Amino acid sequence: MKKLMISGILALLPCVTLADDQIQQEQKLVLNCLEAVGVSVRWEQCVALMFKPCAEFEHDTEGHKNCLINERTAWRKTMNEEQAALVEELTLEGGQELLKIIGSWVGHVSHKCQAAARDRDGSASALHGCEVAEIVSATAELVACRERRSTAPYCVMRDNENQ
Repeated sequence: MKKLMISGILALLPCVTLADDQIQQEQKLVLNCLEAVGVSVRWEQCVALMFKPCAEFEHDTEGHKNCLINERTAWRKTMNEEQAALVEELTLEGGQELLKIIGSWVGHVSHKCQAAARDRDGSASALHGCEVAEIVSATAELVACRERRSTAPYCVMRDNENQ
């Protein structure tokens, strides 16, 4: 049933062409899903894809926590690679603005996810799951900027600067 649901979601997703092949196939599916939220899929469907690697573990077990930590690490790596590649393409001002935004974002995510864990009696799964979701969302924005689909003020490419 779960495979059928995921296959159905995948059929509804637009095909986002990512700038490089640095993003794993499973991560591309999640990013494509996020791109389609509100158009052809619901947020909950993307969450199911996002946390699919950890679905086999019972919530709040050691295995679940370790899986979420591994997912967080993998997504953080992808986000960092996307950020580094994007900074190379942005104008100097855009790159500086993005770095400022990311700096503030790190503190925001830390507070938000610690609060989510506290609200769930100190749940490590809530903490790490929140971090994964935030990193995935930030990665989606970075990819959208690199693919010139973002309207964020920092997202001005060098090749567009003089046009």
